[in-house]
Amino acid sequence: MNYEYKTKPYEHQVKTLEQSCDKPAHALFLEMGLGKSKILIDNIGILFLDKKITGAVVVAPKGVLDNWSINEIDRHLPDTIERNVLVWQSNHTQQWTKDFKSMVEEDSTGKLNFLLINVEALATDKGAKHLQEFLEKFTSANKAGTRQGNAVSNAKIYIEKDGRLHEIKRIEVQDQGIIGQPSIRVVIKTQE
Repeated sequence: MNYEYKTKPYEHQVKTLEQSCDKPAHALFLEMGLGKSKILIDNIGILFLDKKITGAVVVAPKGVLDNWSINEIDRHLPDTIERNVLVWQSNHTQQWTKDFKSMVEEDSTGKLNFLLINVEALATDKGAKHLQEFLEKFTSANKAGTRQGNAVSNAKIYIEKDGRLHEIKRIEVQDQGIIGQPSIRVVIKTQE
């Protein structure tokens, strides 16, 4: 693997990245503080440089999205990789809307595009619509029938259950409706 790290990885991070970077699916079950974010960002960098992706979505709790945009990506992704980083805003400013449209409608060839979105946003029509629009840009054919973004159009997500991998067919985000507490439930379905 010929990749120039921006921040020197620990031995376990190099080993994990070497074992996972070329896999179609891989989960990182590491304790807090062991560098899952660094491993993921380096993996995204490798896939981008290998021209396998041009877009990445990070779904995380709202409280860590700014950390990703301000600290994690800039700290670990090599400066030689140009990037657009857009953090989800539920109340879109004119600038956010312009940046999002630029990311999904204009040709951003040569740049790695990050959409950072909180899991709660997926429970809203607005969040789901914008995520879908971003994913369509980087995973499907455009109107001319050519590939956009060099992304994998047949990407699949798997979950382990009972020692076997099952393809996720549908993800539902449901509002639990608990009075006085924001509460959602994510339901992962392996059958239609």
